Amino acid sequence: MKKKTKLDERQEQVLLKIEHYGFWLFFWLTFLNILVMPLVSKVWAIGLTSGSFLLVCAVTIIACAWNGIFDRHFSLSMKTNVLTALLAGLFGLIVMTVQNHAMYEVDWGHALLAGLFTGVSIGIITFVLMCIVSSATKRRLKKLNKEPQDKS
Repeated sequence: MKKKTKLDERQEQVLLKIEHYGFWLFFWLTFLNILVMPLVSKVWAIGLTSGSFLLVCAVTIIACAWNGIFDRHFSLSMKTNVLTALLAGLFGLIVMTVQNHAMYEVDWGHALLAGLFTGVSIGIITFVLMCIVSSATKRRLKKLNKEPQDKS
């Protein structure tokens, strides 16, 4: 069953084009990463992999905001920002709690405190970033809707 999209045909085509270029950018960065990995240390290899992923994410977010596109299924609202931040914070809390307990052999109480600090920090940062991206996308969408489509 296909979910209803919140985008019109033009926005859908632009989003597909952004996803297309984002995929190929990530593909070629990963290919270069595989070629460079044997030449660098393990820490550099992890950094290159993380960096290429973050670069593609940033390029995709900027391209979508520039074209006034937020998401196919979610709307630009404070509710979306809050839910996204809560999910990111919860994910950070779980990952850090388990990691601290497993890797550093810390008891569950202290691991949970560290995870809670990390989860709250991630949630706050995500909320602020989502608000910034939402407001930039809204401003750009207003500007795009104000401009005449065709002068012919």
